[in-house]
Amino acid sequence: MKRILPFLLALGFALSAARAQSLLPATSAATELEALQKSFAERVAAGSRQLTEQYARALAKLEDDLVAAAEYEEAKLAQARRKELEATLSAIPGASAAGVALDFTDAKTSGTVVIENGAASGWRTSTSSLEWLQVRITPGRYVMEMTYLMTEPELTSAGASLLRFVPDATFKLFEPSQLFSAQATSTTVNLKRTEGTPDASPATVRSAPFPITRATLALRLEPAQAYPSNHILIRGIRLISADEAAAATVPPASVNTLATDPKSDIEKLRQVFLSRIATAHAPLVAAYQTRLKTLAAQPDVIADKDISADIAAEQKRAALAGTGGGGKPRWGALAPAVLDGFEDISGAKYIADPANTADRFKVEHAGQQFFVRLAWVRALPGTNSPKEALNHAVKHFNVSESDALFVGTAAHGFARDYLDGRPLRLLLRVKKDNDRDRHALVFLDGAGLFQSLLIDHGFAAFTPPPGGMERRPMIEASLLRDLYDRERKAMNQKPAPGAWAFRIETARQP
Repeated sequence: MKRILPFLLALGFALSAARAQSLLPATSAATELEALQKSFAERVAAGSRQLTEQYARALAKLEDDLVAAAEYEEAKLAQARRKELEATLSAIPGASAAGVALDFTDAKTSGTVVIENGAASGWRTSTSSLEWLQVRITPGRYVMEMTYLMTEPELTSAGASLLRFVPDATFKLFEPSQLFSAQATSTTVNLKRTEGTPDASPATVRSAPFPITRATLALRLEPAQAYPSNHILIRGIRLISADEAAAATVPPASVNTLATDPKSDIEKLRQVFLSRIATAHAPLVAAYQTRLKTLAAQPDVIADKDISADIAAEQKRAALAGTGGGGKPRWGALAPAVLDGFEDISGAKYIADPANTADRFKVEHAGQQFFVRLAWVRALPGTNSPKEALNHAVKHFNVSESDALFVGTAAHGFARDYLDGRPLRLLLRVKKDNDRDRHALVFLDGAGLFQSLLIDHGFAAFTPPPGGMERRPMIEASLLRDLYDRERKAMNQKPAPGAWAFRIETARQP
């Protein structure tokens, strides 16, 4: 159960793979590969979002059922899985996912409706509305998906006699235009009463399919009548392609038929989700592999060793995205292999060498030995490290040179003892640095990212890539943010680990 995060990161393949159709002419093989990766990312993200959202909603229902049964530990487990999924969803832009989100901050409000905390409430009059003036969307048939809460507020006896709660509230989305084609651009949804408080998990409802004939249009959302006694909180509205909505519909029995053991319920949901993700992505990956093979056979690619290496690495990642041994789907094992500019290799081993340090050491794979340098961290230096490395450690940790060297020696011993004899999974930068070293992310079964262990023990400093952590691909940004958070935690831990325990300001405290 603790290994659920890797399969969530598999969704991030959408941000590093590529679409296989409708490419614009590329000026070179390298730009064509980049266009291939970028365009396919949108299709894979679109195919994943619907399934991910359904899985999150199923977990939310399971969480509520467990709380009602006083099974609080199991409820926390379901909640943790749901939040992981929601974090993944929040990192996928709405425009590149399955549908177009109607952002409330872009909407014009009328009547009594108000926007607070990213939700629309106050639907007390029939003249209340939200209107989006410029919605950009690909023409086609869509359904409206709305997430909402509708509860009955507590009223005094006098108020109850004047206001009546309406158990079924209807909302209409339409194009407020005099154009003849706008008459068909209209749909409705019916809201049912939900249980719980405004902080409870929202319900979701979808409309019948309706046509959108123009790429840019205005849309207005209105209630069918006044709802003065209904507390209606609309959390989100998205327009989803009718075809994608139909394809992503999960039969109720496949998700909602839960076992008696809550942990088995979560595992069952996970297996259903992984199976459907694999089914949805398989044709996309197959088409992508075909396109890569065609690209690799071009004469200018064959003549260029660098682009050939890039394509070869991409072919290997695409193969990992499909099936492993025996033809079984490998989506759960995929991530975090699929990072742009990285090559994934498994089964490497640590090789003892006098030049090894905590963040630079020799490895062997497929009969070849080479040095790797840990990406995004700098370990404290040893006695043979360059002066620049020592100066960096002294400044970053605010320690003396002697303390930096002392901890650096301990860091080297920790890395040697921890890595030696264990199979290593490496994500290697395709391009080598000036020393011909390969920058790498090093993963170990049961331990995760080795860089994280060095940071947790105060043996290394977090060093983000040029440009910082902003605007990075989803998986890369997630890993960078985790390293940043780990360093903040280690820095403030009491007692502090590693070099943080030797900070000069700490040493001077009585």
